[in-house]
Amino acid sequence: MIFALLVSSVVNAIPPICVCACSWGGPQTGLTMTDAVFVGLVTDVRDTSVSSAIVDDSTPTRWLAQRITIKVARGWKKPGANEVQVLDIQAGSSCASDLPKGQAVVVYAKWRHSRLILWGCGSSTNKPLTRAQTDLAELGPPSFVRSR
Repeated sequence: MIFALLVSSVVNAIPPICVCACSWGGPQTGLTMTDAVFVGLVTDVRDTSVSSAIVDDSTPTRWLAQRITIKVARGWKKPGANEVQVLDIQAGSSCASDLPKGQAVVVYAKWRHSRLILWGCGSSTNKPLTRAQTDLAELGPPSFVRSR
């Protein structure tokens, strides 16, 4: 029992290791490779699960994910509505995106099986607007702005 408590204390004291080491190519690559690129306000974040079929994996399993609701403000490729839900299928991993509720964010996403899925390399790609100055500069002026 004491050994289990000691191991648990040690394991819980170790910070999570980030093993997501991918290169997404930058904002212009994101613009080319995705179906939707926009800035919006995160209004809701909910844990969920999705079928592995959403990424064309033939193994019948469920993946942990987050369903993120975003009120679209402006962007370069329209996501299809003024408010959208995107899925972060890397939620819970070191490659998860950083889209906290209540913050303005920049989003790169693709349509898969009638769902908008976050694209790219986790929080390097999809992130709060406060960390997206390079993205905004490289993307240039938005092609659309939603009226309030």
